[in-house]
Amino acid sequence: MAKDKLKILLVAISVAALLLMTMVNVSSNTLSAGGYQYGVAPASNSNSTFILGTTGEPMVVTLNPYGPYSFNYIGYGDSIIFSPLMYQMNGLPLYPGLATGYNYSNGGQTITFQLRSNAKYSNGAPFNSSDVKFTFNYIIAHPSIDSIGLNNLIKSISTPSSTQVVFNLNGTCYSSLYTLVSQPIFYPPQWQNITNPFNATMTDPIGTGPYMADSITSSGFLFERNPYFYGPAPNFDKIYFPEYSTGNGEITALESGAINWLTGEFNPGALEWQAQSSNHLYFTPASGTLEFFMNNCVWPLNNSNVRTAIRDIFNFSELAAESLQSPIYNYFPPSLNDYMSSSLLAKYPNGVVFKQNDTAAANLMEKAGFHRGSDGYWQAANGTEITLQITGNGGAANVMEMASTIEGWLNSFGIHANIYGPAAATFFNNLYLGHYDTGIPFFTDIINPLTGLIPAYSGKYYVPVGHYTYANYERYNNTTVTNLLTVASHEVNMTQQINTIAEVENILINQTPSFPIVTAISQNELITTGLTNVNETLLEHILYSPVFGPISSIAVALMTMGFSSSTTTPPKAPSAFGVYDYVAIGVVIAVAIAVSSIYFIRRGKNKNQ
Repeated sequence: MAKDKLKILLVAISVAALLLMTMVNVSSNTLSAGGYQYGVAPASNSNSTFILGTTGEPMVVTLNPYGPYSFNYIGYGDSIIFSPLMYQMNGLPLYPGLATGYNYSNGGQTITFQLRSNAKYSNGAPFNSSDVKFTFNYIIAHPSIDSIGLNNLIKSISTPSSTQVVFNLNGTCYSSLYTLVSQPIFYPPQWQNITNPFNATMTDPIGTGPYMADSITSSGFLFERNPYFYGPAPNFDKIYFPEYSTGNGEITALESGAINWLTGEFNPGALEWQAQSSNHLYFTPASGTLEFFMNNCVWPLNNSNVRTAIRDIFNFSELAAESLQSPIYNYFPPSLNDYMSSSLLAKYPNGVVFKQNDTAAANLMEKAGFHRGSDGYWQAANGTEITLQITGNGGAANVMEMASTIEGWLNSFGIHANIYGPAAATFFNNLYLGHYDTGIPFFTDIINPLTGLIPAYSGKYYVPVGHYTYANYERYNNTTVTNLLTVASHEVNMTQQINTIAEVENILINQTPSFPIVTAISQNELITTGLTNVNETLLEHILYSPVFGPISSIAVALMTMGFSSSTTTPPKAPSAFGVYDYVAIGVVIAVAIAVSSIYFIRRGKNKNQ
């Protein structure tokens, strides 16, 4: 019997050892923490296709850099197809694109760009200075895509030679350089017959960038190398932007190794992963704001006092803490503080304009002609109570969490509120048609406030409910604001422009057509396993630029990186258990198996006897 016990114990220990080795082997390649599987090599190493995942809005099959969807995945796609004159990166000198340099003359009113002589389009056609002139004149001739007033900034454009283009401005404006260099340059034969560029669908654009369109479908955008690119051939054979209907799907893809880069989506496990693996880079640049849009055509939101009262019940610090993003201070992101007038900053220090004030809100409701009923809810003179729906992108967990908080505030204040969180496609479609009460979309960061204020608040983008609009979603129509924005876009003196924008802000603060609720961050996660030439400092300069920076200069990073030619091993992420923990677990398993085996053998023998 003693020999039988010894044999059983040895077998049990062997089985436990095999289990333990399996556990240790699995833990050396992946780390399970909060449901995330880390340390997996990107699947794209096998075919030299770099995969960049994005979410946010429905994937529309077009690569029109001036269309309604000219941001996020389309913006990044445009950036690798259309070269700008130069690439802008935060804190760095301008990086050569189609232009290799520039100089000022005429007291800063003239800017001359030196162009490349060897650049070609993706169809083999040569590039020259006349294409730059065509691009800017085309934008000036089509106001729907001239949101920053190039028509009044630029007096004339001349082309002394095929490699030189000269911009004569209507005044001294050194800040206009960044506006000029970031414009994607068009291939004239493809654009000259497009009469409505804002709504044009483009699936095979011709450009001078490092990549060209391969397959552009609703399931994803695939790009291949441009054989005529003027610079060194990029290392990646192809770049793919897959479609993810939800943020969780994109996060899962990154963690499983299906994509190399995630941008835009909020990943709660990112910080933990970054701390545990040197192969995981994580960047959180400010990318704009999350806005609370109110449909100005819907009762009672067509009353500015009601809209401002709703703003006054918001606790902005609470929303910032809840969403893990920065508090908002005014209509502009922090990167645009230079455009805040000193008088406005003195009047509203530290964002006092957005301080919660329920008493002020109640006074505004009474001023609007409402009174509280016996149930505590606000009523119109005829007894009708207010009911508002808060809509958000159902695939964005942080947005829906904020919507839930706002719902509670509105009900506590005396306004019936409920939440609607459809899929992204439905959410944006309702926004564009005006089929909503209130909504929480994203408002992108900008170089100059006018590129945001004009499409957001100018009456020239106003359309009635039921008609599509890709700007002015709240359907605000104030003639004074529209005229001031037009004047500001024509200013070539920054001080005068700031003062005019301050007038606009004062009106918006009092009429509240919509308002920002938090300063949004854009999460970017890059898995560097198997990649070469990853310059983390360069990525920081690109990603922490205003929006025209990353959209136009992301190509610089993608041109320099590549896949390692050698076979790489996935990084061994830190184990959730220590070695001694596994030994202890193994011993416990071995003893348990041995004791159980002895018990059942004894029981069998007793039964036979």
